[in-house]
Amino acid sequence: MSEPPTCLIPQNAQTPFDCWNLPDEGNRIFWHPELNIPAEGLTLMTGEGDLTALAFDIACRCMNLNLGKLLYLRSDNFPEHSPFPAFLTKCLPAPWGVINIKFSTDLQYWPLDLSGIPPQRNFMWLVMSSKKMIWKRWPYATSNTRSSLEANLDLCAKAGNKFTFLILEGQVNFEEKPDFYATMKRLKNSGMTVLIVTPKPPRGISRNAIWDTVITMKKWRAHHCGNHRLVADIRTRTGKRNCQVRYQEYGNLWICVPDKRDLLREPVREMMAAGLNAKQIVAAINARYQGLNKPLTESALAAMKRFWGFRTYRPEKKPRTKRTVQRNVGASDFR
Repeated sequence: MSEPPTCLIPQNAQTPFDCWNLPDEGNRIFWHPELNIPAEGLTLMTGEGDLTALAFDIACRCMNLNLGKLLYLRSDNFPEHSPFPAFLTKCLPAPWGVINIKFSTDLQYWPLDLSGIPPQRNFMWLVMSSKKMIWKRWPYATSNTRSSLEANLDLCAKAGNKFTFLILEGQVNFEEKPDFYATMKRLKNSGMTVLIVTPKPPRGISRNAIWDTVITMKKWRAHHCGNHRLVADIRTRTGKRNCQVRYQEYGNLWICVPDKRDLLREPVREMMAAGLNAKQIVAAINARYQGLNKPLTESALAAMKRFWGFRTYRPEKKPRTKRTVQRNVGASDFR
């Protein structure tokens, strides 16, 4: 069998994206497919690097895709001295770079509008105090189960701002964990997408079963590595994935590239099931896929099989026996 079956590799496929879905994708809708952020789900992003810049980039991406109204809450110990307005100033286009964005206790639109008329945008933001217990019941809420966060979201909806995506970023207060978990479950059941971005959550938060996706950011190497090149370890309900996250300064954007092991997992599984050996699989992938950084080798394929758990070993016909060590017999043994 020198050529793989045509049903496994379409002739018009240039990259693995053309004919295979990424894990967990199926028919679901994703706000950010590469990072596996699902619509109507809960996502936690932790770790190293400039998480604020990445969270803001995700927010702008969702705004440009016009996927619904988005609320960006920045949590700081001292809101009036928050670095977030200065961060927004840097994100302004060149003609607007001289505008001084100031802290305010009211929701503000992004991007700004100089005419004084609120723009028809789906992105609003607010800096709040990290000391507020937003998971606890609001004293004026009509329902005993409503938290302060949910009550404020209801007030926004009555004013015409019904948010479908919530990004809570910064020094997030997770105190009163039972109230936090209950609030997250109610937000998810209401159809809202929630992304919580914080470098170091309390112990046990990231291992809770409420999360649909947990993203842990780390630098791609230990030494001499900036915040513009990260590796995302993505844990979902069905498995783990890897993704390279890079920031391009000349384009002022983040690029997320799924790991090659994720792209080739299903094709390799199908070709192994069809009876192709390693040499044939490597030849088929290198011939069909032009999107790989470098040609696939048999040693790299073997390493990926070990990573996926695809390697099978034939049992030995003869069981191994313990090796006996023969001792040299000298004259002293006969004394």
